[in-house]
Amino acid sequence: MRFESHYYTDSGIKMHYITAGKGKPLLFLHGVLADAMIYSNMLKPFAKKYKIIAVDLPCFGKSGTPKEVWDFRDYAAFLNRFIASLGIKKLVVMGHSFGGGIAFCMAAKNRNIEKLVLIDSAGVPVKYSKLKFAFLFSVKQATMALIKTGRADLLAKIGFRLGKSTLRHLPKLNIVLSTVRKSVQDNYKNELRSIKAKTLILLGKTDEMFREDSVKFLKKNIKNSTIILVKGGHSWCIFQPKKFEEIVSKWLNAQLI
Repeated sequence: MRFESHYYTDSGIKMHYITAGKGKPLLFLHGVLADAMIYSNMLKPFAKKYKIIAVDLPCFGKSGTPKEVWDFRDYAAFLNRFIASLGIKKLVVMGHSFGGGIAFCMAAKNRNIEKLVLIDSAGVPVKYSKLKFAFLFSVKQATMALIKTGRADLLAKIGFRLGKSTLRHLPKLNIVLSTVRKSVQDNYKNELRSIKAKTLILLGKTDEMFREDSVKFLKKNIKNSTIILVKGGHSWCIFQPKKFEEIVSKWLNAQLI
């Protein structure tokens, strides 16, 4: 199955996104420094039942960079306008890590989002220094993923795309890094408590970025939510696409509610 490439422009920002499949819309939001295609193998099984829409978030991939520093609320407003421009009335939103924070902020304002899947999601304010964040994300996460999965080939492909995205945004890297830091350090308790959508909260048991107290915080503040802990690290969903599809599909079909 092939993904088709598209662009959307709003407020002077050009956003790249890919689509595949037919059916009910499912929007996917990727993690920090990544792009949509890193998750292509994970998303392909869902394209058999859903219309997959996976964006390169502004600041990453083939998308443009805002002139000012954003947080999750700014991303959510931008993406809610994007969804409205497509004429979508009801949809599922899935977000990994950084994308999870944007996803729940979207759901806080958009009642057309019926179901929400947060995968090793940001949401609890973190106070990592830029150096520690870079170490946890790039060095420790990659090392643990290699040890646990042995997938050096997949890790190399991910590293290539991460590097390509970073180089593309190098001229505005200060805005990119400031946006990431502002987003993950802010408090979104009011947004979490405003969510009406049924929510699945997933976490790798050995996540190097976010711990169990993170998902407990999300569960406490999102009324209609379910937690499932999975064997794996922060990016387990990429390395275990079949496991991810199995868990999420059952939940989407209301078998785990």
